[in-house]
Amino acid sequence: MTKGKESEGKKVCEKCGGALYIPTEDGAVPCDCLPAALMKQRLRAANIPPRFQQKTIESFKGNDKKRKQLRTDAKVYVQGFPPQESKKGLLFMGTTGCGKTHLAIGILKATIEKGYTGYYCNVIDFFTRLRDTFRGDTEYDEMDMLDKISKVDMLVLDDLGAEKSTDWVRDRIYAIVNARYEQNLPVLVTTNKMDLAELEDHVGKRIVSRLCEMCLIRDQFPDEDYRMKGLDLDPRVSEKSAN
Repeated sequence: MTKGKESEGKKVCEKCGGALYIPTEDGAVPCDCLPAALMKQRLRAANIPPRFQQKTIESFKGNDKKRKQLRTDAKVYVQGFPPQESKKGLLFMGTTGCGKTHLAIGILKATIEKGYTGYYCNVIDFFTRLRDTFRGDTEYDEMDMLDKISKVDMLVLDDLGAEKSTDWVRDRIYAIVNARYEQNLPVLVTTNKMDLAELEDHVGKRIVSRLCEMCLIRDQFPDEDYRMKGLDLDPRVSEKSAN
């Protein structure tokens, strides 16, 4: 590993001085620090929210049978990435606060660390930003956004079904899913919908049909909301919070 020195609070490689390449008589050659630097760039480009940037598969805690199996499945998936079988993605179904996003981002980070590109897309946030383009004063347009998330090696589509369902929304979700379907690229979807029929009612049959062909379904998440765990609340308050 190339040693580094501190510069303005950041470590700078002593071998290349942060240039990532070393000049030689035959031209510039990659420095030993280049792979780690590129991995950090991919992580920064993945749009992972600050709250989840330290989340990993290993930090998806719990010794119950369900969580142990979910961790094992996640590790196996990453080890085999990119998967060769037809079902390349994952569909996480479970209640609010059961850890779907945590595990999804853990998988996303692990695939990025293997050398692949990835992107985290919260569905509600995505459509908020998409509507912002209507004003015409953003640095990006609708096609830029759709193109970006259609081409990365791994896409996490988080909280599908939480968005307000309209024909316009369904058309855009279909465009995202179908683009990856046609390019044979994996998508990892999380949803609070508890079964496929409920998800289909919200996003439509053609989207769910493609996801069923593209993804392995993981619906064995624990029913408890870990965000509420340990709080001494009136059960009626807890029930209202989850709705």
